Amino acid sequence: MTIITFVLPWYGPDLPGGAEAEARRTIQHLQAAGVPVEVVTTCTRDLYADWGKNYHQPGTSEINGVVVHRFPVEPRNRQVFDQINIRLMNNLTVGADDDRVFMEQMIRSPQLTEFVREQADRRLYVLMPYMFSTTYNGVLEAPERALMIPCLHDESYARLPIYQEMFAKARLLVFHTYSEKALAEQLYPVADGQVRTVLGEGVDMDQEADADRFRRTYGLDGPFVLYAGRREPGKNTPLLIDYWSRYWLHEGQKRGARLVLLGSGEISIPPATAEGVLDLGFVSAQDKIDAYAAASVFWFAFGQ
Repeated sequence: MTIITFVLPWYGPDLPGGAEAEARRTIQHLQAAGVPVEVVTTCTRDLYADWGKNYHQPGTSEINGVVVHRFPVEPRNRQVFDQINIRLMNNLTVGADDDRVFMEQMIRSPQLTEFVREQADRRLYVLMPYMFSTTYNGVLEAPERALMIPCLHDESYARLPIYQEMFAKARLLVFHTYSEKALAEQLYPVADGQVRTVLGEGVDMDQEADADRFRRTYGLDGPFVLYAGRREPGKNTPLLIDYWSRYWLHEGQKRGARLVLLGSGEISIPPATAEGVLDLGFVSAQDKIDAYAAASVFWFAFGQ
């Protein structure tokens, strides 16, 4: 019996992030449908943790009925990684060997990589997203058993030479949109025998939204732009704040418009435009759904 096995940098029932939610919900639906599915991941907590420190205990456990194998991470040179990552986040060039240093000092879990290699004959690996070393090492160790969901964006990371090898070796690439597939074909030539397809992803349709409830709860009576997601340079939220500040000072203030922010991460709001921004941080799932219904415009973030 072949076990569908998701290889992820971190996994949990309530982790923030789009790729995290997609993986979690896909795994849950496969499990509910009776498909043998397991998770291979590290002991680090999430995107915002120190990736060189273990948060969870290593070993095998169950989360909502899904078998999860956790492997420890080893210490890394975070300073070197951050120096390269900051340049990439700001679309600056990096040195000739920096891409390999970037990968080597990202998430170091040799036991996870060894498991992927040794278990390849009995597993079909689903690896996502493309940028993380868990995906890179997993694809290289078991290329014929690798189905990669890259969650690819047009960003500086995607142009690092080290990803050329990974994209060439994966047996199957699954994309969310045709434009994502077109970007992959622009950046990475199709390898012999490789399959590339657009499948999209599941969407929950059984949710009810109440726009008036959101407006009442948070005291909003005018038009507003909604941003929901991580607040960081990789999502271009500083650019969003810059654009919004200019608009609000020249037009939005007269219209009574506001920018509503949902999600995690630090962000700097200019004092002159603070009245035009409502930063709610994390809210409940229902409040987020209500916010989508209430918003005049939804600002979608592109980035890793």
